[in-house]
Amino acid sequence: MLHVCAVRDPTGAYYLGQESAGSVAPARWVGRGAHGLGLRGAVWPAELATTLAGGRRDGGRLVAARRVVAYDLVFTAPKSVSLAAALGDVSARKVVLAAHGVAWTAASDYLADRAAAVRRRDGPDRRLLPIDGLIAAAFTHQQNRAGEPHLHTHLLVANLARGVDGRWSALDARGLFAHARAAGALYGSALRHHLGEQLGIDWRRTRAGQPEIAGVAPELIGGFSSRSAEIRDDLASAGHRSVAARRIAWARTRDGPERARPDGERDESWWRQAGLLGAEGVLELRRTTRPEVAPDVDEHRIAAALDRIDGAPRRRHLVAAWADAVLPGAAASVVLSCVDRFDDRRAVGVGEAPLGSGAVTPVHLLRVLGPRPADPVRLDVWLGAAATVDRYRARWGVTSTAPLGVSDDTELRRLGAARLAEHLSLARGLDETLRRLGRPPVREVHSADRALGLDRR
Repeated sequence: MLHVCAVRDPTGAYYLGQESAGSVAPARWVGRGAHGLGLRGAVWPAELATTLAGGRRDGGRLVAARRVVAYDLVFTAPKSVSLAAALGDVSARKVVLAAHGVAWTAASDYLADRAAAVRRRDGPDRRLLPIDGLIAAAFTHQQNRAGEPHLHTHLLVANLARGVDGRWSALDARGLFAHARAAGALYGSALRHHLGEQLGIDWRRTRAGQPEIAGVAPELIGGFSSRSAEIRDDLASAGHRSVAARRIAWARTRDGPERARPDGERDESWWRQAGLLGAEGVLELRRTTRPEVAPDVDEHRIAAALDRIDGAPRRRHLVAAWADAVLPGAAASVVLSCVDRFDDRRAVGVGEAPLGSGAVTPVHLLRVLGPRPADPVRLDVWLGAAATVDRYRARWGVTSTAPLGVSDDTELRRLGAARLAEHLSLARGLDETLRRLGRPPVREVHSADRALGLDRR
């Protein structure tokens, strides 16, 4: 999950103040933009304040004073993952923290490449340009303001960047907000993939559709989720339920006194609370050998997610839907490579054009080929077969949901010679495609020869 909010305090005191308790590691500079300015390693207060104010380490100035000095991008692990980082054995904790780092780094790379932009000129001549990289400081913490397990990273992105034209300016931050759901979904997908590979764990969806580690008791998750309860109460009192309202409630309820505790006191309290919930051993995660099962996407989730978009879906919406639709997860690079099969245009920020056709799989292809594979190699096999089926349907004027326009053996025998020959050839080719995808043949494919008495098996 990813939240984005504007920051107006040029000192960064809120983030530096949290380093005294709850930090997983010291704050550090990240992003090509930061490294290009010589900002590397630990984050020092003076350097942070200078950068947020738009200055340089040598005393020069990059941009004029701005009301919004930065954007806080908060990458938050699912509660079951936070509990694994807090209550799992030592080796599991290390894996969880490493997976979190891999995941938010991949998601921030996506934001730097596809979401962040700078604006040149206004009005009809306005252009959006890519940037050289984000200038950001990363603060990773393991507890929330209520002192509960809550693994998250604040990526404090300075509101300045150098466009590919070499000029410094403020960010066109609309892209950060527009791509937040996509980046959050990429983070979650990469996190699930890495943890599945390293710890051999499986995933389940909650009633709300959110992925959690299978086997982590719901009462354990609920018992350590007072922040979620605060947000729900705030939403209820305001009488709103939208995504925007939830984002506002999250920002509003995070203010207040810091209740984070030192490590020893914190861990003891967590174990005591887990014991009261009757779930002490539920997080004894073990490394296991998992069979290599190539996942498929959940086509229904993709269709539903794109249908909920207000207006025409863009590439970023497909990125979010695809990443969420692979429950075992996938590396961010794999998700983006798959999405490139449907839209490989290089627009940045809010400049993305509407998606073309093919983002949602039609019923006739699902019936004959099944859901799309979640890896590029198998997806290319699937797409090649889908194109062949659609060419056949267009050539013979097929409009029904029957993949090849034939619903029973009687109709098959009535086909003309030319179409029948092509039908048989295509059916045999699809049978081979399904074998390559590791799937059993379906009736529309394997019954054609048999219906005509040509089955040679």
